[in-house]
Amino acid sequence: MVDKLSESNDRTEIIDIGVNRRQLLKTVGSTGLIIGSAGCSSSNESDGSNVSESEVHFLTDESSDPFRDFFATVKEDFESETDYTVRMEYAGVGGSAEDRLAQLTQSSDPPEVFLTGSSQAARFLNQEAIAPISDAFSSIAERLGEPEDNVRLQTNNNDYIAPLWGNIGINWYRTDIWGGNSPDTWSGLLEGAKNIDESSDMTGSFVPAGTDICTDLYLLGWAYSNGARVCARENGRVSVVMNSGNNRQRWVETLRYLQNLHQYSSNNSDAGCSQMSQALASESSAQSWYVGSRPKYQSISQGKEFADKISATTQPTPETEQDPMTIALAEGLVTFANSNTTAANEYIDFLFQPKYLNEIYFLTPLQNVPAFPEVTETQGYQDRINNVVSETAITRKDIDTTNTASENIITLASETDPPNPYSGAILGSRKLSELVYDVTVGNSSPEEALETRASEIQDAVDEARN
Repeated sequence: MVDKLSESNDRTEIIDIGVNRRQLLKTVGSTGLIIGSAGCSSSNESDGSNVSESEVHFLTDESSDPFRDFFATVKEDFESETDYTVRMEYAGVGGSAEDRLAQLTQSSDPPEVFLTGSSQAARFLNQEAIAPISDAFSSIAERLGEPEDNVRLQTNNNDYIAPLWGNIGINWYRTDIWGGNSPDTWSGLLEGAKNIDESSDMTGSFVPAGTDICTDLYLLGWAYSNGARVCARENGRVSVVMNSGNNRQRWVETLRYLQNLHQYSSNNSDAGCSQMSQALASESSAQSWYVGSRPKYQSISQGKEFADKISATTQPTPETEQDPMTIALAEGLVTFANSNTTAANEYIDFLFQPKYLNEIYFLTPLQNVPAFPEVTETQGYQDRINNVVSETAITRKDIDTTNTASENIITLASETDPPNPYSGAILGSRKLSELVYDVTVGNSSPEEALETRASEIQDAVDEARN
């Protein structure tokens, strides 16, 4: 069922995008941006035109050439079929989408459409910064089928995000290096990484330790596989419980495991998303975890002859025959109060047609998993999957593994019921990344590092609450 906002200590009890039984949908976002705060100057590319009642201003940090081409096609089609014009703005060239959004909202000129992480959307809703997209959502659901209830960001029967895709925590490894072994358990990965590290020119594993969103997610993937949680609700109030009871022991076990695994990894003190996705393609490591398929896709796109030797497993687990619980990251489209919300709803509804979705999901195959599960059942999607398998090194096993992983997801927001409205603030603090650094590069004891960082994460929650 869909929980609604309630009048409790945490007004921000929101339904965040959660987990779909068949496919992923939601989870954690990125920074703790406060709408309306002064933003830093950033360099952004825009096809600029003056804002008007007939314009849709779309701000995104998806600025690669394939995404630009995709959005250009949607823009052209939308403009030809409606009376609106679309102004695409690509942030991230010398700045960030969050910086640019802060500038625009401070000027009372927010974009009509913004691509954002779902936890960030929950934060925006708490700030009363975003407007409903219920008209678009209803039309999309009528066309694609209702998503399961726990994937909706909803209050007072209004939907506030159109969930687009999710990135799922997956384990990737070189089958030709690992031989007949599959690193799908903690002990199996540790033992195999040790053997490879001692007998090969590459490291047996890749443990990131840089201050980065992917390091945050890496830690959460391993913690969730061990049953650990960051937060819980106590009398309706969200609190950090990393240092409490049996949960503390699970965190200590997780941190000690990563400390041991780091022995068979490069130092990686500055490593994050980019280095994790390149670890296999660069032949620096025989194994790398990532939220999505990029470790394999990078090898494919770079024409590596061993690309077909890279295979996926679900999140390694402490024990065999254990559900491979993992983390995921999801994004969707929102619109802002004080923008042309009517135009935004029309544009969002237009983009969520299968002919466009079946294009955007395959810009990087298996990286962006459809948020609406019925998309995967359309003939167009299945045709594209079949083409990927026949024309690339992506295998049916990779696809099946991704689907299995998507059925076993816990999100930072959905640790609590109702979901944690401070998940974006926790990730934005980067204290989870620093915790990984502490026990790996810093060689701190798991107990001491946990004590320090759990307190700092609680501070981040309290600051966001206030």
